[in-house]
Amino acid sequence: MPTIHLTDIALKALKPATAQVDYYCDQQSNFGVRVSASGTKSFFVRVGDSRRRIHLGKYPGTKLADA
Repeated sequence: MPTIHLTDIALKALKPATAQVDYYCDQQSNFGVRVSASGTKSFFVRVGDSRRRIHLGKYPGTKLADA
């Protein structure tokens, strides 16, 4: 589980891998962005004891500040 400092510059620099990768924010626990193999970037938050993932929107349609 990679941890990065999420900024607009960092989000733009994230490149797709062969499989989807979740990048967690180093400032907000349980918040992050998932980068799919096709390059789609989606914000998420993990909640509850089961750590269920809730989708917050796709980048750049949803801005980092709004997520």
